[in-house]
Amino acid sequence: MQLVYLENGKEAPYTLSSIVAECAEVQHHTVTRLIRKHKSSLNKFGKVGFKIQASESGQKEKDYKLNESQATLLITFMRNTPKVIEFKEALVKEFYQMREQIKHFEVQREIEKVIHKELNEAIKNWEHMNAFSYSNIGDLLCRSVTGISTTKLRERESASKSIPALDLMDGDELTKYREQATRIIMYLNQGLTYQEIKNQVMK
Repeated sequence: MQLVYLENGKEAPYTLSSIVAECAEVQHHTVTRLIRKHKSSLNKFGKVGFKIQASESGQKEKDYKLNESQATLLITFMRNTPKVIEFKEALVKEFYQMREQIKHFEVQREIEKVIHKELNEAIKNWEHMNAFSYSNIGDLLCRSVTGISTTKLRERESASKSIPALDLMDGDELTKYREQATRIIMYLNQGLTYQEIKNQVMK
């Protein structure tokens, strides 16, 4: 079971009150009541957000989003049953793994910024360049890396158009992005047409 989530590379990882309830083997309303009771303390570590979810009864309820500090503090307000202790250990481990993933993402993202600049320069100087070249090449690159278009990628990650596609890719996808972008830059500099480039990268 996944305990910690990361919606994109710029947001802090979080867990949900429903996950706390399930793993600690208590009712969700018990956890949400604790959150409301100690909300002022929890808010010292950032504003407690939430998403609306359908409960088992079909009614809509708040599922609180808790960052690492908030989740750790919340657990201290619960009884130290064996299940709670086991969950706390698992949660700490998964938050640590997520932090490492974020570090990897940030390193990859800095590398991609350099590659992206080189790509834009290659498109600018491309002999077949037209008004749609930047968007078409960008979309082709996204498809070759993720298997879907930039539009579908944003839908997958529930992201707005203002968020760059690169910020929605995970570490492995960013590594593949660098490889594919380097190939496309080479093809652009060689003067290949869009269709010829597409045939090469979508093999």
